[in-house]
Amino acid sequence: VVAAFLKKDAKVAICARKEDELKAAYEEMKGLGEVYWEVLDVTDEAGVYAFADHVAEKLGGIDAWVNNVGATVFKDGDEFTGKDIDFITGVCFKSAVFGAQAAFRHMKNKGGAIVNISSLAARCPTAGRSTLYGPMKAAIVNLTQTLAGEYAAYGVRVCCVMPGFTVTPAVRATI
Repeated sequence: VVAAFLKKDAKVAICARKEDELKAAYEEMKGLGEVYWEVLDVTDEAGVYAFADHVAEKLGGIDAWVNNVGATVFKDGDEFTGKDIDFITGVCFKSAVFGAQAAFRHMKNKGGAIVNISSLAARCPTAGRSTLYGPMKAAIVNLTQTLAGEYAAYGVRVCCVMPGFTVTPAVRATI
């Protein structure tokens, strides 16, 4: 997706927690156009707002923002711990709230688009590894609908994409 934006002369910013993976992604894309990258834990509220500020400063503004984060938690026995719930809530929900708000600060009254990546797990309950993932992704759908109503008056569109199961590198490592 990033390559498609770069081929249309868009400037792109990317972030991730793991610097080595982020640098590798940057190396793949840098020849296609202007790419800004920054190591970021998207559960860190101040960090997300700072990242948005850095992007706006380095690239001249923010026209589109994609919240594409997810994680899953393995149960230890039959129950999830409070730590498990806090982790999945932070990664799957808080990060989207912080990201949308950070983008909106730069889009308000200028326009733009915020895209939240949810999952079909939001509509198709699953058990085991995805017991907490599905409800968090359902929350993203509801958040999207709510923010779309709130931000529309300011020229900011908010939508949600709900892909099916995707074999990402993280998934591949567990199968």
